[in-house]
Amino acid sequence: MGRSVWGYLHAVQQIAQRGPALLVPSRRPMSTTAPDTPKRSAHVIIAVLGLGAVLGWGLVYVPSAWLVESWPPLFAAGTRVAIAGAVLLIALVALRRPFLPGCSWSVVFILAATQSVVLYGASYIGIAYGGAGLTSVLQNTDPLFVAVLAVLVLGESMSGRQWLGMAIGLLGAVVVAWKGPLWPPDLDPISVVVIGGAIAWAVGTVAVAKRIRHGGEPVAIAGWQMIVGGPVLVLLSVLFEGEPTAMGLEEIGLILFIAIVGSALPFAFFYLALARGGASTVSSWFLLVPVVGVLTAWPALGETPSLKLWIGLAMVCGGLWIVFRNAQSDSIVRGMGVPLDLTASVAGAHDHADDARVLTDADRQWVAVLSEALDDRRIDQHEVEELNRLAETLGLSRARTERLAGFFMADHVSHALRDGEISAAERSDLERVGTLLGLTVEHVDELIDMGDTVELMGIAVSHLPEGTTARFCWPLMSTVGGVAVTPEQAQAMAEEHGLKVVTSLFGKADVLVAADIDGLGALDRLRRRRGARLMVERTFWISIDADVD
Repeated sequence: MGRSVWGYLHAVQQIAQRGPALLVPSRRPMSTTAPDTPKRSAHVIIAVLGLGAVLGWGLVYVPSAWLVESWPPLFAAGTRVAIAGAVLLIALVALRRPFLPGCSWSVVFILAATQSVVLYGASYIGIAYGGAGLTSVLQNTDPLFVAVLAVLVLGESMSGRQWLGMAIGLLGAVVVAWKGPLWPPDLDPISVVVIGGAIAWAVGTVAVAKRIRHGGEPVAIAGWQMIVGGPVLVLLSVLFEGEPTAMGLEEIGLILFIAIVGSALPFAFFYLALARGGASTVSSWFLLVPVVGVLTAWPALGETPSLKLWIGLAMVCGGLWIVFRNAQSDSIVRGMGVPLDLTASVAGAHDHADDARVLTDADRQWVAVLSEALDDRRIDQHEVEELNRLAETLGLSRARTERLAGFFMADHVSHALRDGEISAAERSDLERVGTLLGLTVEHVDELIDMGDTVELMGIAVSHLPEGTTARFCWPLMSTVGGVAVTPEQAQAMAEEHGLKVVTSLFGKADVLVAADIDGLGALDRLRRRRGARLMVERTFWISIDADVD
């Protein structure tokens, strides 16, 4: 209990994103060698942080059950959420970290309603009336719902094996909730409430995904959504449940333990693991949360698991394992047959004397396909398979595709540094490309630091030929001299480089230029489905050598 939407955007929701899940691999230091595993110390730190987060979420069900013996469930939930949010925000102030959410306040209110009010309210009702073990199993189906909704609402895709994991996990939830004969359907109402809370969490995550995928302060967002949602739960409790029957030192100790050890600290541990590039490691342990919940509720609360609960637990955990297992194995760099650690080729990118920097026609052909695949800053399973087949056809080895991917990333950094500085938009784009190639933010920063020593190879983007027709999908985010590019300026720059700009509603264009794929309108999405190539605007400007910030 207590995970944040940001954690899911970095891990759980990416199960369903862009075909193969684009999880950031474990952090690896820059090196002149290419080990297949991270340094043990970094791996241990990530493991400890991840285990601490998972244990905190799992152990909190028992003390929550003790608390609701004397506190109404909504009051307990609201107090926990409010205290946890306050702890997070106080910590931010003490550490001099960003205090405001860094995104629209509507995002905070949406998350407060779905993830603080509905999820926690439903969970504590489940603990009070259905049991801690049952609630721990059903509540932790939320990542499955996130992935399903990402496919249905955001147009993302998943592999067949991931769909199988979804089906197994959700069927396990049905097994736990089912209380009657096979027919007619008869579901336990308390179980339905808890599942409804998990669905609400997923709805909130998907509803704000587009708004905070490229911005926002994760800890501040979590803190503010709790600060807003907690009092709402307390107010609902006062209106509909009545007052707590006891307010002694035992209850105060329980609520502080639950809020700090069960919410604030696990979230902090989880976020620290993510910051170290450990999303895939931590996400693979999510399945331990319901296991810890059931096994601790058994001796501490006398909740002996029924056969049905054991079966449901096994199915939910099995489904989560299948889904997260695919998330770690299907990243673009693994799918291309490239080791997760690209730092060797990146670190060697500044070696001008390296004969490997002399690109053959086969090298350029493979990189051109990679470049076009990443034009929209996404990658799907079909594109990964195409890169695999092409490498095999061209006779490119695993080591060579690794080196080419490193050169590709280094070239992007060199392009961004042509004017001597990296803008916020350029840095965000570089981090996105790095993530798609399996690099952490730290690796991208190190590339930027050595950027002026890297020779520009001209392989980051395939140049558009003269006569290409292009349509701009406004609004764009680019600037020239600090001033936003106007439609007239964009058209003039494109035409100066031999392109034809389409402005009529029904005119056909070879290329769609957008700030981000999520900003496409319905007509532009239709145009893309009909074969138009989508390019994010920074890629487009590079492709025509335009001097745009």
